[in-house]
Amino acid sequence: MTGIARCARQPLRLAAVLAAVAGCSPPAARAPEPGLVAGAARTEPGSVSELWRTSPERVRLLLSALDLDRPEMARVRAAAAAGDTVAAAEALLVHYRTAGTAAWLREGSVERSRESGTGSPVRDADQLLADTFVIQDVAGRVPRLGHGGLNWSHLGPHADREYGYLMNRHASFGILMNAWRETGESRYLRRVDEMVRDWVLHNPAPLDDGGSGWVRQPDPVVWRTLEAGLRMAGSWPRAFFGLQRAPEFTPAARLLMLSSIPEHARYLLRHHKRGHNWAVMEMNGLSLIALAFPEFRGAEEWYDHATEQMRAELRGTVYPDGVLHELTTHYHIVALRNFETFLENGRRAGRPVPAEFRATLEAMNDYLAYSLSPSGHIPMDNDGDHLDARALLLTAAERYGRPDWRYIATGGAEGVAPTRGPSVVFPWSGRVVMRDGWGRDAQWGFFDAGPWGTTHQHDDKLHLSIAAYGRDLLVDGGRYHYSGTPWRAYFVSSAAHNTVLVDGRGQSRESGRAEMMAKAPLEAGSHAITPSLGFARAAFGGRYEGLEGAASHTRGVVYLPGRFWVVVDRVETDRPRELQALWHFHPDCSVAVEGTSALSSDAGKGNLRVVPAGPLPWSVELVKGRETPTIQGWYSESYNHREPSPTAVYTARVQGPATFAWVLLPARGAVPRVRATLGAAGRDTVRVRVEEEGKEPLEVVVPLAGTSGPRIVTGPR
Repeated sequence: MTGIARCARQPLRLAAVLAAVAGCSPPAARAPEPGLVAGAARTEPGSVSELWRTSPERVRLLLSALDLDRPEMARVRAAAAAGDTVAAAEALLVHYRTAGTAAWLREGSVERSRESGTGSPVRDADQLLADTFVIQDVAGRVPRLGHGGLNWSHLGPHADREYGYLMNRHASFGILMNAWRETGESRYLRRVDEMVRDWVLHNPAPLDDGGSGWVRQPDPVVWRTLEAGLRMAGSWPRAFFGLQRAPEFTPAARLLMLSSIPEHARYLLRHHKRGHNWAVMEMNGLSLIALAFPEFRGAEEWYDHATEQMRAELRGTVYPDGVLHELTTHYHIVALRNFETFLENGRRAGRPVPAEFRATLEAMNDYLAYSLSPSGHIPMDNDGDHLDARALLLTAAERYGRPDWRYIATGGAEGVAPTRGPSVVFPWSGRVVMRDGWGRDAQWGFFDAGPWGTTHQHDDKLHLSIAAYGRDLLVDGGRYHYSGTPWRAYFVSSAAHNTVLVDGRGQSRESGRAEMMAKAPLEAGSHAITPSLGFARAAFGGRYEGLEGAASHTRGVVYLPGRFWVVVDRVETDRPRELQALWHFHPDCSVAVEGTSALSSDAGKGNLRVVPAGPLPWSVELVKGRETPTIQGWYSESYNHREPSPTAVYTARVQGPATFAWVLLPARGAVPRVRATLGAAGRDTVRVRVEEEGKEPLEVVVPLAGTSGPRIVTGPR
């Protein structure tokens, strides 16, 4: 009798079994087990006996975390009771190969990550074989450390923490598995196996002291709580169960992955976020490992905790109009997908779905549907990319039985036309969508009239985006990246948005959320939707960064469906100022200045004319791709990408409070000339006369205060 067998000659109760496991030394090495690739270079153990000899603490950790009283653990329990730890571990691996748990993970294919790769599974996988990770379109070779494994704390070629974070979500497992499915070449699975063994053995889990201190600090890149949750929410369970019948997935890798799951669970239980999209992702991960690995002691506690936290996030982070408090549609989708995945995993595992989730998730999808641009992309508000959400919306339309969403997602080709809209106001989040239809050539405007978001916020209140006739025209600058550089400072600033700078200064972000107020921020009289117009107004009354004295900005927007937008701005100030009004065009637009108008003029495409109205002596400059003395004229469609974007910068001096207006006229091909004049500007209302070439003149009455609504007056002055 050798090794641990000498420690336990008689059957033991569970506590005694675990004590015996903890107190014994590893046995002598066994012969390599079947399934190992002959001749494969390896710096880590591959067989159960090799792992027990070199890293007995990992095996002890795993066995001590199991609920050996479960009926399916009978063989594992018997081997442990007999003192044969290696046999217990081998019995555990047999259980996972033959068990019926997590059937949806065993059968499902791994989808390509949206956060990594070039789009070709084989090309991406071949680069991974050469230690090159392509993350958010940035390729970098990850160095190896002295023990031969990868440096999982590496920040990529641009020293960007996002590179390191995303690398540790292990989307690489899915890329390699997809390449294996496409080619049948086992080298791709051998690399997954190597990565698992390397990562677990050389990146120890954080260990706290049960209070406020750490016995072992978390690695800030490898063990951020978000990455821990995302590993558990997808890449790890899918790899573990998806490779159960793959001989390239060594026994040691299987055991190491299993041993790390309770470590992830403990870390997430104690340190997950609250009131944040991270919390939703982290709890989605905790709930999935609870469902997929019921053999662990505490799995029920994990699931119950995750469910309660998901309820709390749903109640506490979504406004009554269905919009996530962060007010970034990109992260609205992130939270929504994780909420829905949580429910779907529960359904597949036979858990009842909490009924309260459905109504809120339907409202979240409803916001996504009714804010969608004609091209099927989400609004680029705050830290968001130009994402096509049509596939998500079509899936949601089936799930919730919403033919109106299908109609929107297909541009009217399928489904049932909505009875609501097409212009829509979301009063708690302050998102105002103004459009004239659901087709691909529809006019669409997105006005930010709401409160500050809880995170991922840009200094962009009162920004207006416009699309028409098949393309984006006026745009939000995007996010570019998260590193603390002058570029990041520009993209989050007011200067990258269609708003007004005061003495060259942009907005300084406000605090507070609409739920802290007695009612929604868009009160009665501040918005109106009728068949003949859409209207909303809002104000930025906070501080302008570094500005001496006081200034505030109120903006009212009126949209005449199928025709144009009228924008009225009022700046209150306690002294003379220089004002800059910014209009950022999409990079695809060929823009020129014609008098005081800025207009795009691409033949046969959607174009836009910006026409100022009012007494201010505007000078206009077209800026594109400027880097000095200040950054201006840039656009970022997705993370790590930026390109020059034509920006009309209107500048004027004012001696005190000033009211001015704009007409934004879209058209396909040549844009008609427009004359816009500012009429009487009272305290509560402003009149803007619009004389469009070939059309009857009209006046738009825009209320900047009070409860009276906007009006359209036609005919002679």
